[in-house]
Amino acid sequence: CTIIAVLATIVTDSSSAQAEFARRNEALDTYSKLRAIPVSLRLRLHAYHGYLWQQLKGFDEDAFFSEIPPSLKNEIKLFFHQRGIRSVPVLNSLEGHIVNDITQALVTELHAADDCLISTGTLVSSLYLVVRGRVVQLAPRGPAADADADADVSN
Repeated sequence: CTIIAVLATIVTDSSSAQAEFARRNEALDTYSKLRAIPVSLRLRLHAYHGYLWQQLKGFDEDAFFSEIPPSLKNEIKLFFHQRGIRSVPVLNSLEGHIVNDITQALVTELHAADDCLISTGTLVSSLYLVVRGRVVQLAPRGPAADADADADVSN
């Protein structure tokens, strides 16, 4: 009897998640048509939405973090990001409190496939730590640049 109840809960949760995904896709379609967004851009929008849904299942991390105490939020961020920070050779030997400070300053950004993060000649004041995905260098860094300059990062 307990197994049937658990299975019923799983099926119900799955159905409601699928319904929510379909509702959001329909909202994207409505918005895209109202604003006359070109089909190619609509496809990218749907691909991005699908990726977000696959990764987070509609979970709102910002709302979650706004409801927990700052100390717990900091511990969770440190848990998620410490390994990535330590994987950067220049940051690997930093003291723990500095890694903690860096972790607290991190801002998560999600990008769609084929997004250009930084254009040649653009001055930036950010450091990107790629947690998941593929980054390709499109412009050479100089005479020593080679075809192996792209990175593939999986988590």
